Amino acid sequence: MRVRLSKTSPVDFCLFERRVRLWLIRLGLTDWCIQFRHSKKKTDYRALVSYDTKEREAVFTLSVCWGTSTISHGEINLVALHEVLHLLLADLTDLLPSNKKSIVLEHATMRRLEYALLGRQ
Repeated sequence: MRVRLSKTSPVDFCLFERRVRLWLIRLGLTDWCIQFRHSKKKTDYRALVSYDTKEREAVFTLSVCWGTSTISHGEINLVALHEVLHLLLADLTDLLPSNKKSIVLEHATMRRLEYALLGRQ
C-alpha cells in the first residue's frame, strides 16, 4: 500500500508568507529584514527560520514536502506562528548554551505562546 505524501502548493506558500508577516507585526518584530523560500529539498521539517540576530536578518522557509502531515490553513498558520516565535526568542536563545535542555525549554515556551495566541488547549 502506497502512502500519499502531502506537498505544499504556491498558494500554500503565499498563505505562509502572509501569516508570517502578520505574526511579525502582531509580535512587534518589524525591525527584521525578512526573506521567504519555498524549498523543494526533502527534509524532516515542515518549515524553518534561519536568522542572524546581529544583522537582524531572517529567512523563513516552507518545505514543499510535508510527508504524511495534513496541509490546511490552520496548520500553515500554526507553522508560521511557530517559526515567528523562534525569531521572537532568538535574542534570548542566543545567550543560552545550545543543548537539549535549552531546546526543550524554548519549545515549551513556544507551545505556551501558541496556545495563548491561537486559543488552543
